[in-house]
Amino acid sequence: MSCIALEEGLRPLPADDIDPAVDVVPDVIEALPDAVIVTDESLQIRLVNRTARQLLATEDLSGRGLPELFPRAGHAARVTDAVRVGATGPLRLPVLTDEGEEVEVELHLGRMGRLVVASLRALGDLGALERLAGTARYIQAVLDAAQQLQQATDVTSVLDDVLPALCRRLDWELAAVWMTSEGGAALRCTTTWQAPDTDIAGWEDLCTEVRLGTGDGMVGATWRSGTTRLTDDVVADMDDARAPAALAARLHGAVTFPLVGRDGVRGVVELLSRGTPPTSPELGDLLTTVGRQAGMFLDRLEDQESARRREEELRYRAALLSAQIDAAPQAVLAVSKDRTVLAANHKFEDLWRLPRGTVKTGQPSPALQGPTLVQVQDPAAFEAALRWGHEHPTQSQSLDVPLMDGRIIHGEAAPIVDEDGEYHGRVWFLTDDTERRRADAERTQLVQQLQQAQRSQSFLLQASRVLAATSGYAESLERLAAVAVPTLGDICLIDVVQDGGVLRRMAARHADSRMQPLVDELGRRFGPEAGGVHPSAMVVQSRHSRWSAEMTDEFLRATCRDEEHFAIVKELGFTSYMTVPLVAGEAVLGTLTLVSAGSGRRFGPDDLALAEDLAGQVAQVAAKAHRYEREHRVAHTLQASLLPTDIPEVAGVRFALRYSASPRAAEVGGDWFDVMTLPSGAVRVAVGDVAGHDTGA
Repeated sequence: MSCIALEEGLRPLPADDIDPAVDVVPDVIEALPDAVIVTDESLQIRLVNRTARQLLATEDLSGRGLPELFPRAGHAARVTDAVRVGATGPLRLPVLTDEGEEVEVELHLGRMGRLVVASLRALGDLGALERLAGTARYIQAVLDAAQQLQQATDVTSVLDDVLPALCRRLDWELAAVWMTSEGGAALRCTTTWQAPDTDIAGWEDLCTEVRLGTGDGMVGATWRSGTTRLTDDVVADMDDARAPAALAARLHGAVTFPLVGRDGVRGVVELLSRGTPPTSPELGDLLTTVGRQAGMFLDRLEDQESARRREEELRYRAALLSAQIDAAPQAVLAVSKDRTVLAANHKFEDLWRLPRGTVKTGQPSPALQGPTLVQVQDPAAFEAALRWGHEHPTQSQSLDVPLMDGRIIHGEAAPIVDEDGEYHGRVWFLTDDTERRRADAERTQLVQQLQQAQRSQSFLLQASRVLAATSGYAESLERLAAVAVPTLGDICLIDVVQDGGVLRRMAARHADSRMQPLVDELGRRFGPEAGGVHPSAMVVQSRHSRWSAEMTDEFLRATCRDEEHFAIVKELGFTSYMTVPLVAGEAVLGTLTLVSAGSGRRFGPDDLALAEDLAGQVAQVAAKAHRYEREHRVAHTLQASLLPTDIPEVAGVRFALRYSASPRAAEVGGDWFDVMTLPSGAVRVAVGDVAGHDTGA
């Protein structure tokens, strides 16, 4: 922490008035034994050190100017003129302390940027004057170094330019900078300097080849301790391969001071001389401060360089991203969390049919603006979906946006998150999904049709097998009703036309056995009436199918006989129906009715077509069974007419009769028997067999 105090109540210099390297001044001033005062260009006092406050017997110089410290008008004018013309002094003037005492001082002036540095030393003896001269040299060395730091643009220039400035001002002939390397395990020489009149052959190569560890010679010791070291016998303290060359060059004086950055010692500066330059404690303090400030300045420059490289990398990435976005097959839009455009391509403008150049980086996102919103069918839902994305910064997002023109835009979004996990926005990839969805819908419809056709054919095949296995008209209809549920509907009702045009319910089956009693009740008590408004009666009359996806209460009441009938169909849950005729040749044998009751199914044209196909097969089987039963009844009647109604009684003879018809065909074949009494009193028993079967035989 700096020991220089900014006088309480004084206004600090504005930031743009202070040079980047000026932060070396406060610590250096405090390290010096002389009174030092720093002013701005108007000579208003800004900084003073402890020695100056002691010399002037004051703790507060707030608001005062440098000329005010000199009590005589002529002396104040000399100070002002010296600053104006750039004179450095020395000036011998009396200064007035706050206790009213005049103290004779020698004043040295210097400049650094816009600052004026004044050094004051009370005149007493020759040693004091010499120390004052040394102090002035130290200050000037610091000013030179600070000036080089101010002009430095990179890490290399800091070391290459600051070293000569220090050496020339402080009479050192050689210098070397050792920086940490090999992951911090050693020191490597990165920079060397020799005074123009100094030429030690091979010195630079020797320094470059040497690797120093912690504790190796003065350099290694400074690296280990982090403190400045001074010696007047460098050869004795140099513990590396350069010692013979140093001895041959008659090097004596040396000083090493650390370059201290925020993470510790970054390196060590080594100054060497053939002579024995001044090695006062003030010099050690000065170089320690300069090393610390230079190390910090190196940190700062490296930070700036790192920031520059990051900026270049960001520009490169931005250019690469822009090229990728432009080459992307989708429309791309990247927006920040405050909904400004980060990037977009022309495909985005084309997709939303916006004029080229409408979407620009840094401007508000076009997603929620008029030209876009007017195209969206549901703007509120669209905005809510975009808001959801920013409210869930870690999640990806998928969105379908139906447009007014019938198109559907599909979007996929991912969050934009940096390496620290901070959310910066979202990037959207958008496509016109209309044609793909249409093709998918057509494919799905075709597959469904094929699957339905396959199911239909499988069902009809099963129904044909069931009907083929029946042996009677009534059984055929019962088996048909059983196989029709639940494949075609929840309830199957079959009504047939009997002699006289009467409709009779021949079969009633429910897919749920628990509901079968109610369906049986409908069959027993509430069959359709011929000529009525019941769908079965109307289909018999029109020979055309009837169906509806919905069965309203009005429709049900119109087709029900009474409230009890209506209550049963409501309890069964009638919701949809279809009734198709059973047609054989020119005759309508009856109807097949399928009802959706409880499953929620709604019949459509495909269901009706399947029911009609089934009805066509059933009608043929039913017609055949109906004919068979009719012939069976006729054959039995004819058979009975061929047999005797009674047997004559004959004395001494008892007759027993038994007739069993053939189980095949019409179960009759015209076979007969009879018992007759002849005139002679004999009894004739006759048995006849007619060739063939059925009614024709």
